[in-house]
Amino acid sequence: EHGIDADEVAWSDLEQWQSQALAALAGAGPLAAALRWNVGAYLWFAGQLESLPAALAQADALLAARAGLAALERLRP
Repeated sequence: EHGIDADEVAWSDLEQWQSQALAALAGAGPLAAALRWNVGAYLWFAGQLESLPAALAQADALLAARAGLAALERLRP
């Protein structure tokens, strides 16, 4: 109904997952679609946006701006 369809990403090891997770924060790689949907759903469920399409558009903007990577850098010692 919402166009959520992606192949399952197979677990290999922590280093590969870390690499994939960092790529997803930049909007790339096999975990990017799942991250987009998670960010959008949380924004919508939290009442930050009126609709799921608007929340997904905001998620796209946040990923394009690399907001997740910037937040990660602020958290690193």
